[in-house]
Amino acid sequence: MIIILQIEERKNMENGHQYVEEVLKEKYRIPKYQRGYRWTEDNVIKLLEDIYEGRLYEPGKDDCLNENNAYNIFYPKVFDMQEGLFVFSIPKCTYCIQPLVVMETKGVYDVIDGQQRLTTIAIIRAALKRSLETLVSKNSQEVLTLVRKEIVEISYESRQTSREFRQYLYGMREKPQGENIDYDHMLQAFEVSKCYFDELLKKFEDDKVRKKYADYLDDVLCKNTQFIWYEVKDHVDPQKVFANFNTGKIELTNAELIKALFMNPSNYNHSVVKDKQIVISEKWDEIENKLHEPEFWAFVPHINQYETASRQYSTRIDVIFEFFIMELWLETHQDKCVEDYISFRNLNASDKYIFNEVESWINSKLGDLSETEAVMDQCWRRIGKIFSGLKELYFGDSRVYNTAGLYINLCNRRPENVDEYEENNYDTYLYVYHELSNVLNLPRDERENALKKLVRYKVFQKESGIERMIKGIRYNEGKSSDIIKVLLVYNIALLSSSKGTGERFNFLENARNKWEREHIFASNVKTDVNIEGLQDMLDCDEVLNILCGDGYIGYVKYLFDTGDRIEFTHEGNGYELDLSLDTMDEEIRDLFIDASRSSDGNGKNVSFARALRAKREAGYLRECCRKINEIGRIFREEGELKKLLAYQYISSFEGNFHFVENIDFASLENCEETIKTAVLPDIEFTSAEFTYTCKEYQENKDHWPGWLYERDEEGRTNYIVLLETIKNHYQSKLERAVYKQATDNIRRLKDISDIFDGVNDRFIYAGLMLNKITLEKKIDKFFKGSFQELMKDNSMGNMTLLTGNKQRDGIENNISSRGQNQAVSDKAYCEKKKIVYEFYKSGQFVPIGTLLVFTDQYTQERNAAKYWLPNSRLKYLKDMVKTISDFLGESEGVGNE
Repeated sequence: MIIILQIEERKNMENGHQYVEEVLKEKYRIPKYQRGYRWTEDNVIKLLEDIYEGRLYEPGKDDCLNENNAYNIFYPKVFDMQEGLFVFSIPKCTYCIQPLVVMETKGVYDVIDGQQRLTTIAIIRAALKRSLETLVSKNSQEVLTLVRKEIVEISYESRQTSREFRQYLYGMREKPQGENIDYDHMLQAFEVSKCYFDELLKKFEDDKVRKKYADYLDDVLCKNTQFIWYEVKDHVDPQKVFANFNTGKIELTNAELIKALFMNPSNYNHSVVKDKQIVISEKWDEIENKLHEPEFWAFVPHINQYETASRQYSTRIDVIFEFFIMELWLETHQDKCVEDYISFRNLNASDKYIFNEVESWINSKLGDLSETEAVMDQCWRRIGKIFSGLKELYFGDSRVYNTAGLYINLCNRRPENVDEYEENNYDTYLYVYHELSNVLNLPRDERENALKKLVRYKVFQKESGIERMIKGIRYNEGKSSDIIKVLLVYNIALLSSSKGTGERFNFLENARNKWEREHIFASNVKTDVNIEGLQDMLDCDEVLNILCGDGYIGYVKYLFDTGDRIEFTHEGNGYELDLSLDTMDEEIRDLFIDASRSSDGNGKNVSFARALRAKREAGYLRECCRKINEIGRIFREEGELKKLLAYQYISSFEGNFHFVENIDFASLENCEETIKTAVLPDIEFTSAEFTYTCKEYQENKDHWPGWLYERDEEGRTNYIVLLETIKNHYQSKLERAVYKQATDNIRRLKDISDIFDGVNDRFIYAGLMLNKITLEKKIDKFFKGSFQELMKDNSMGNMTLLTGNKQRDGIENNISSRGQNQAVSDKAYCEKKKIVYEFYKSGQFVPIGTLLVFTDQYTQERNAAKYWLPNSRLKYLKDMVKTISDFLGESEGVGNE
């Protein structure tokens, strides 16, 4: 089968029109006053669809076959059959692209209007070539004779590397170095076009057919598509033509129209016009390029502050001109404020509001033509000053940058929600810039304090002050956003207190993440405490030692700013509890705990009741730890010393609080190994039932697990029978071996020789082991139960920041969808430390305040770092208050206490 390309001969071209093929043979230059390449995906797709409408092969629709039914080929509009050959004919109707307005200078055409369309045509042809190269197999490379090797010559006066980047897309060179704001838009247009052609060419499996079809598609573009060609004579002002020729599918932005004003040669002396155009064009591109840097753009006040895609702004210098207009208006109306300007702006709103206001101001300043250059220079200097001021805040002293960025961040936050930013804040950014402008008008050594005053006013209430507000915040009360705001201020204050260099907070990274308030000591933590060795006992003893002190009470006193006396009522009676007494009235204390007990409350009495209860229970359990240690020492000794230590230990239980009562026989459950090794061997009981059980055990101990769970006729396992037997007989037997009954019904300890008579020794030591198990279980129960309730805390002393599990809408996020908060949820403090450290090592953004919390900065006691205890919370809270107060200068007036 032979496939050929047939091109229909054309008659003379109509006047005023030029085929794309002819247009591409010329050389073009994009003047400085032109904007960069800005066509969107939709613009490119629309142009492709317009060019190729009705000219494409459609599979399954009117397919044509040769005589042997062997080959599907193109839609009838696209091909003819002549003498058995398949011929791809170009349709007779043409598509007309909107105007290309040019001015010829020394063989090069300056493009006044239409550079977006001209550049897009060049990119489309590059995409067609690269699509064919990608799809044709390596064995058929000889077919790549396409697609006209000519590449249109377009140079860009203010963005010279744009030409090189377009050549890179065509496959003619390596990617140019550096950055250019045109690159992203050109690359997007290229990728959209390439995908379009990929879909068309993939319909054919034969490489030769693909090549012929690609040739056909290129001919449709070059020989069947026309520009409306409009050449301006050299005596006409090209800037005026540019400003008045805004009839394309994409209207020029305010900034682009303003640029035409500045680049107009008639506004300058003839001898300096070229220099003026070069300087303004270069500065213009510098501003636009800098505003396209994500971190700087997130610092400049604008609508949707942290939306890096910035769909609101096609050219970002517009926002600088709006600041300029607001400054002019406020200077003219000195009795008015920003709110009045916003009302004026809304009243006069239009698509070209900024351009109209700038042009109006320029015209109002023009007395005669001789003043034009001075007016334009004055206007441009003001624009440069605004931009330079923002750059100075951003690139200058890190403390000034941090404080300014903090103020911008706080102003854009929603007041009620946890971590949400205002959307479409059409007014906020103007208020923010106005305040920043006022700061920039101050001497440099006064700016930092002025910014801090703005932050202080924004976050902390005048009537309460910093310390009181921080102390009063609760997780489940009031505005949920207050915690986020205060912690953000704290992190900025920590950075600013550092004397090192480069301590700059990343506000864009902060905004990209969805932040959550995280309980440092989780409210529903699952603590797994099993006392299995000396280190475990040391850890528990250290925690209990801290809780026995006054740290928890001191923390609550600091939170509520209260003294030592607490008044309360219980069952209708009034009482007063004095916390300052060395020996607290235990009866009054217990009444207070009973009256104020609550598992979830945040109030003062509830918090004090938790602290007092923790101290009371920790005191008892700490004594249990001491006894466990004593038992451990007993079993490390031998002979008479072991007996003496055991006797002293048993004798330490005075009165009716005696040794046997501290053995919980129910604790034998799930302690099979203890029963096996410590209780049963060599113990003689008079009970026939117990003797029988022991005998059964001795006979079956070699297959202990199986025998243990065999059932008797009543359905009870041997383990249950054995356990019940021990419970019924062991306690009374042990009491008879250790104590004698006195006349006053008080048990008295027997003499050491009576206790350790050679018969009871193993029996007594088994009792000591069970006593140790009982005490350990009490401690274990405390840490798994009431400890969690007693350590609950919704105050700022137990709050930090971690990322949530939701990405910020509209903002690219480099954190996985499973946030830090979710990863540490309900984990113990010691586990959270490890996880947060892994986040930090992996490059995730972790605020410095969070790092300090989870790196033992506030938990320096030996072995206390496994938990987040009240003494650490007190240090953390005091540091937060002091750091923020020092940073914001609390002593200067606002909130001074």
